[in-house]
Amino acid sequence: MSKLLLMRHGKSVGNENNIIQGVSDFALTLSGKRDVERLVSENISKFDDYERIISSDLKRAVQTADILKEKVNKKVEYDPLVREVSAGILDGVRKKDASEKYPYYYDIWNSRGDLDNIPLAETGDELQSRVLMFLEQYMDNDKNDIIVSHAAFLRSLYNTLMFQKRTNKLNLSHDNIYEIKNPWANLNVKKHDIAKNSVVHEISTYEKKYIMKKTKKEQIEILKREKDLLDFLNKYIITPKIISYSSRNDYNLKILEYSEGRNINDNSLSKEAIQNTLIEVNKLENALKKYPNAEDFELLSINNDFLSTLDEINNLEIKKIGLDAYSNEHFINGIKNDSVQLVHDDLHRDNILYKKNKPILLDFEGLKNTASSYQLASHLAVNYILYDDNISLDYLVNLYPESSDLDYIRSLVIYRLLKGYAFFENRYDKFHQNDDYSFVEKYKKTLKRMGENNWKQL
Repeated sequence: MSKLLLMRHGKSVGNENNIIQGVSDFALTLSGKRDVERLVSENISKFDDYERIISSDLKRAVQTADILKEKVNKKVEYDPLVREVSAGILDGVRKKDASEKYPYYYDIWNSRGDLDNIPLAETGDELQSRVLMFLEQYMDNDKNDIIVSHAAFLRSLYNTLMFQKRTNKLNLSHDNIYEIKNPWANLNVKKHDIAKNSVVHEISTYEKKYIMKKTKKEQIEILKREKDLLDFLNKYIITPKIISYSSRNDYNLKILEYSEGRNINDNSLSKEAIQNTLIEVNKLENALKKYPNAEDFELLSINNDFLSTLDEINNLEIKKIGLDAYSNEHFINGIKNDSVQLVHDDLHRDNILYKKNKPILLDFEGLKNTASSYQLASHLAVNYILYDDNISLDYLVNLYPESSDLDYIRSLVIYRLLKGYAFFENRYDKFHQNDDYSFVEKYKKTLKRMGENNWKQL
């Protein structure tokens, strides 16, 4: 069971001069340093059970942590996740000046509530998301840490962990410390086993639900790129919003707004749900054509990747199905003449939520610039053809709002199914998991059906 000891930094030059500090950087005053020394000395026995000091990287917290380090002989780690909340245009402004120049914004700040209506300020949801990302390290690990931070951050942290309103008043003077045992005990956390390469948790706080997603380590620019894309797409379709993200030592974290709905992982999709989903995918395809920063994403040559995927496959019957699709004149001409655009090729059942037959598209991490018709084909492959033996490709293509070359789409569907087959076959060879084997068999059965060209009309 983890324990946290919460400690605010000592009195700073900003505090002494009545400045709204936010993320502006101020050192401790001389008296502030002495007060920290006194506080630590008076509570020295309380620090014995703790292993690390985790401090904000702002100067007033760093100096506080350094004093604590000398007194209790603990190592210090500096983490920007525990920085103070930004007050936007009020950062670094004297309180008197702020009250005269920005009276409305000053009153918001002075109420010690969420700062959503202050220009450029960190919102309440963004702050709470940052709190949750910081706390993720204590979810499955027993760690006892001293947290040296700031008033607004600590208020949100403490209230969130107590499952109470995040802006509740809390005595956060410079000479108070708070101890929290088992920090996740009061929060409602549900793990979703829906992703092969990430860990997904649904977290309910007093105010709202969030989705926390933990993925493999990537450059922070990739997370920023995904957030920018989703902010753009929200003008055209319903997508989850990334509230905050962080790159940790060996993994990435992001917090998304919770989307209400359910996955449908059988063949029970109604005709209305199928039509609504295809309309939404068409909206996505057209929105992605307009995205101004598409060049930031990887370019995928389906022509080359088709052959590379076939090289990975040992099953000769499956390989022949792929070769027949690759050598089809409709594929050869189609891939030559198709335009290139950004494509979401992973719209399978786990990446679509349904609420009363209305779809919400998820998981925009791995988009690529490739043949535009692959948007439709990849979705048809892994959201319908793979799950329902009785659904036909021509029926689905005819439901799509824009016309398509059926035989070209068929070859692209087979290509997408081959990629899925190769992925799960490789996983099964490595890990011998029954779930992976069942997917190998499902892809194999579907590819054989596609190879026989034996589709039934609904």
